[in-house]
Amino acid sequence: MVAAIGEVAGRYGASRAQVALAWLVQRADRLGVTCVPIPGSRRVQRMRENLAFADLRLDDDAMAELDAVAAAVEGGRNINLDPTWISSGRE
Repeated sequence: MVAAIGEVAGRYGASRAQVALAWLVQRADRLGVTCVPIPGSRRVQRMRENLAFADLRLDDDAMAELDAVAAAVEGGRNINLDPTWISSGRE
């Protein structure tokens, strides 16, 4: 999956993070929902690099490739299916 994202990034001269963020926003646009990613970073330089995703426009082929990567990892967010375990006093 990392290699597939890296391949798309290489074609665009972008980082994998930029491609992932651009895909996320463009996918949200296609679904008709608002998405405001907040990429975290410890370094200002890395944050600036990540924010360059806003200038990246992925074509339909790249979006299809990345959609396939996403489909391979989609699933529930909970590591435990018992909701009482999730909120059992650890807040």
